Amino acid sequence: MQELIVSGLVGGVAGGIGGWATAYINWDIFKLKERRDRRRTLIDDARKDLLSGWDISSETAIISPGGHEICHHPTYVRLRPHLSSELIKQLEGAPQTDHSTIVVIMGGQAWLRNALIQEIADLELGWDLI
Repeated sequence: MQELIVSGLVGGVAGGIGGWATAYINWDIFKLKERRDRRRTLIDDARKDLLSGWDISSETAIISPGGHEICHHPTYVRLRPHLSSELIKQLEGAPQTDHSTIVVIMGGQAWLRNALIQEIADLELGWDLI
């Protein structure tokens, strides 16, 4: 009789631990999938919203104190924490302490656009999305 009770308790405890472990593992896998989906969406939005319609015909890029026009786009704001500080400086221009400061980038819009394309590709590769 005692052996039957002990067997039942051990089986119940083992089943409970197994059920909890399975739920925890599934939840962790779900979190990883959600993070991957958010990153994929950010990369797709950046390509669609920030790179399309960019005029690259100018030989110089003039960045006003408010930054390049894409700096005010919600997708850029979401992408900004993942960009290199050098690209952020190029896109956002001079600090807004002097409203008459203008940054001129030789190589123009094409250089800025290509630099952003490369950063997005590097993020995609670093996040194992390709």
